[in-house]
Amino acid sequence: MTSVKSVIQYNTNVKKQPGTVKEFLIEKYGEFITTQFLTGNNEVIHDNLNRDGAKEQKEVIKVLKSAKNIDREKLILEKFWNANVEWGFDFSSWIGDCKNKDYLFIGAEPHIGNNYQLVYDFRNLYGKPFKKSALIHYKRESDIWHYITKIFVQDLTDKNIIDFLNKCYITDLCHIVPKHCGQVKDICKKLSIKPREWREFRSSVAKRYLLKEIEAVNPKRHLNNPHKLHHQFVFYELTQR
Repeated sequence: MTSVKSVIQYNTNVKKQPGTVKEFLIEKYGEFITTQFLTGNNEVIHDNLNRDGAKEQKEVIKVLKSAKNIDREKLILEKFWNANVEWGFDFSSWIGDCKNKDYLFIGAEPHIGNNYQLVYDFRNLYGKPFKKSALIHYKRESDIWHYITKIFVQDLTDKNIIDFLNKCYITDLCHIVPKHCGQVKDICKKLSIKPREWREFRSSVAKRYLLKEIEAVNPKRHLNNPHKLHHQFVFYELTQR
């Protein structure tokens, strides 16, 4: 698996131009998809869950066809287009606004059923303030944020839970995947490629986007490699400023 550390080391000679988180997200996902999730206050929210039709898939493909790798070549290999598949995006997510995030969590590739969705569905709940959203995420025992919070917060008062979750931001090593595929073997079968080819593509996506995302979010800690244990996830600290 491509490590975040190798991506960061690979890109140490890149001039840092972080810009804003919103500017980066438009670069990564395109303006149409970004505006589907962001409010005017740069809070991430979705009320478009059922809008998953041909127009949305067209927007996904539009972004993919224009995407370039760090060498300014096409990010999506031609052989990937030979398969009759639909593609999906996992959209980086948080609660509250996108400023002052202390923790940046990084997953691998997602399992996507829609044209685009939020990473682990982490977001401000529609019509609710972020404090209420944070507590709802925590109180759902099937929610990954219930387990992450218990790992990082010792005194589980409402205030401490809200403060911690308000400092979290989550993204993927590779946010692009064929829809309805969550495992590498399923991805390779759908695209008729070998696991090595997918790993190389995943690495190319990470090199293109991940460092810029870390710079834009500017967290105190980057944490990656979620280890599955039933519904529990353990994140280890990779770097600390």
